[in-house]
Amino acid sequence: MDNQDEIKQTMPRDMKSRLDHLERKNQWYYSALELVASLGEIHRSFKHLEDPDEIFRDASPLLQRVMPFEAIALYLVDSDPPRFESHTCDPQENQDAVQREVDHWVDNGTFAWALQQPQPMWVKGRSGETTWFLQGLATRSTVLGMIVARIPESHRQPHPDTNKVLSIIAQHIAQAIENALLFRKTSEQNQELEELVKKRTLALEKKTVELEAQIREVNDFTQIASHDLREPLRKLTLFSDRLKSHLQDKIDQRASDYMEIMNRAVNRLGTQIDGLLDLSRVTTQGQQIQKINLDRALQFVLNELALEIEESEATIQHDPMPSLHADPLQIQQVFSHLLHNAIKYRTPGKAPEIRVTAVKNENGFWLIGIHDNGIGIEPAQQEKIFKPFERLHGQKQYPGIGMGLSICRKIVDRHGGTLHVESNIGKGASFFICLPESG
Repeated sequence: MDNQDEIKQTMPRDMKSRLDHLERKNQWYYSALELVASLGEIHRSFKHLEDPDEIFRDASPLLQRVMPFEAIALYLVDSDPPRFESHTCDPQENQDAVQREVDHWVDNGTFAWALQQPQPMWVKGRSGETTWFLQGLATRSTVLGMIVARIPESHRQPHPDTNKVLSIIAQHIAQAIENALLFRKTSEQNQELEELVKKRTLALEKKTVELEAQIREVNDFTQIASHDLREPLRKLTLFSDRLKSHLQDKIDQRASDYMEIMNRAVNRLGTQIDGLLDLSRVTTQGQQIQKINLDRALQFVLNELALEIEESEATIQHDPMPSLHADPLQIQQVFSHLLHNAIKYRTPGKAPEIRVTAVKNENGFWLIGIHDNGIGIEPAQQEKIFKPFERLHGQKQYPGIGMGLSICRKIVDRHGGTLHVESNIGKGASFFICLPESG
């Protein structure tokens, strides 16, 4: 009877104890679920942080809510040289004690072993009297570091559910730290890139100023040289005319021929000076690049050459011409030189037959061809004709100073294109102008 009474008295106490335990357990689960549910908002707040230490300090209270650690520290991997470096410890006065434990675990391999575990590890300290929490911080792409914490002596090894909650928090910390490190690296790279762009821009501006100064010097030199070279020519012509007028009947035919040769030489030298000036003006006095219609440019040149075309009985056909970005006057100059040459270097006794073609390449360039049935050019001489004052024929046979093709190539170069010729003696010549559509 006494035993039954004792059992009846003990049962309520046990039931109350179990109910209290279950209530505490439910309260813990409720707090844990509430904590996990709040991780999303907490993780979003981490995005505003760029310093891993600051992220860990903000996250430490979350860990402390699950387990009241006496000390908690963050170790991150330093890649140069590879090692674990302490970044923060709370409280700070425990830093040396935590470091001694970490050095011990690094030496005996515990640290490396803990990094490979998916769940937190609970290990004994060097003395065997303290229990420590080791949680690796890693993402799918890299190992970042380790959380090291000491639990109070009054607490036993936590329940597995506690491990899960701590592991979830650690995963969020690892992701936030990785994002912060990536952001820091990207910011540093952007800053380096901005500095590089700034340096390149300053260098480009400096080069531009230098180039503008050089262009001004070239222009000034050209004008001065033109004046200084023309002045002696004017005097030669003036005194030659005066001498011829002064001598009149006293001069014989031979002297008159000499003076005529001198006048022709002076005129030719003046023409060569004009050619040099035209060559220098291609880059220094060109017009602004703009969208033009090559049909109009070509038609303008054909009108200008109407007399030559009529006198030589030349026939000129052309494909529909494209529109592209170019200097309108310089493109007209190129057409004028090439068509004039096609007429001039014709086969004796044969009317010139000229065709202008236009084909668009796959790379966005237009290939303009000017084909004739003239005397042709030897392959060995085809590059020589683009040099200033280079001539393949005598002055009497084909008059000129040998500057036209040099000017044409320089104009085409200015437009980012190319100019070349394909020809053989007696089989005519084809000059090809390759120009970008967009300029």
